[in-house]
Amino acid sequence: MLEEGKAVLDSGATHSVVGTSSLFTNLKQTNMVLSVSSHHQFPVDGVGDVILNTPGGALELQDVLLCKHMPGVVIAMGQLNTGKTSLIFLQELFHIQLWQSHVISFKRNNQWFIPIICGTEPKTTPVYICALSENTHPPRIGHLSLRNIKCLSQFNAITGLPALPSIALDICHPCSISKSQHRLLKTPSRNLVRQPGDVVLADLIGPLPEGVGTAKYALLIQDSFSRLTAVVQLSDKSEAKGQLKEWILKFNNSTDYHVKCLQTNNGSEFKNNFLDAFTSANGIVQEYLIRYEHHQSGQIERTNRTIGEMPEHAC
Repeated sequence: MLEEGKAVLDSGATHSVVGTSSLFTNLKQTNMVLSVSSHHQFPVDGVGDVILNTPGGALELQDVLLCKHMPGVVIAMGQLNTGKTSLIFLQELFHIQLWQSHVISFKRNNQWFIPIICGTEPKTTPVYICALSENTHPPRIGHLSLRNIKCLSQFNAITGLPALPSIALDICHPCSISKSQHRLLKTPSRNLVRQPGDVVLADLIGPLPEGVGTAKYALLIQDSFSRLTAVVQLSDKSEAKGQLKEWILKFNNSTDYHVKCLQTNNGSEFKNNFLDAFTSANGIVQEYLIRYEHHQSGQIERTNRTIGEMPEHAC
C-alpha cells in the first residue's frame, strides 16, 4: 500500500501522476489504466496539465495523469528534460533547473523528493522524482556494467534514466559477485609419471560390429609414459581381466621396468576379485576413475577414439 502523500514510480515512468484534481489547470476525461511495477492496475480519472508551486518557482508538467487511488505526486523524470526545465544530477542530488531558478531535491532511503507548496499556507509535500538510486539501476536494466549505463544515459536511450556523474559509483552486490575475476587455484604439480610402468591405462572398446573372426570387444592397454599401446581382441568382456594380467606380466618380464599403478574405470571387467588379488600380489596400485568424468582419463579416451576412427578410413 502507498502512503498518503506519496506515490511510488520507477525512473522509467512515461507520465507523471497526481492524486488530486486541484493541481490541474486543465483536465479531460480518459479511459486509460495505470499499471505500476507491482503489477497492480488503477483507473485514470483524467489527463491534463499541472503547475506545482515549489520554493524555486512554478514547475509546469504536461500530460499528467489524475489517479485518485494513488495519493501524492509522482514526477516522471523523462518529462523534466523539456525546453522549460532540465534535470541535472550533481553530488548525489537532483537539481531541477526552472526558468529563472532551480529546485534541489533531498534524499531519503534511496529516494529523492522535492518540496511543493500547497494552498495559501506554506506546506511541503514530498514529490517522488526517482524510484531508484544509482545503486539499484543495474538490477532493473539487466545488471549492465556502469560504463554501459553511462552510455545509455548520455544518449538518452532509456526514458527517465538520470544523467549519472563521471565518478565511480557503487556497484550492486550481484554485479560484484557475478563479474568478479577469480584467480586460478595453483596446486603443486603431480609428476606421477617419470618412467615407463609408473601408470598403465586400460579401457574397453565395444561392442563392435562383427567382421572376420568372433571379436566383439577390444581391450586397449597403454603405458602413460612411453605411449606403448596394445589392442587385444576379445569375444567377451569377461576375457579382459585375463588378458590384462597377461600383458602386465609380459611387460614386467620383457623390459627393465615394472607396472606400479593401473588406472581403469569402474566396470566389472576391471573391478573384480581376480584383478584385486593379482595387483595386491605384485605390489600394483589399482586406481578407479570417477564415473562420467572422462577428462580424468583423457589420454586413454583420445587413443580410444583414434583407434575407433581408423576402420572408418581404412578403405
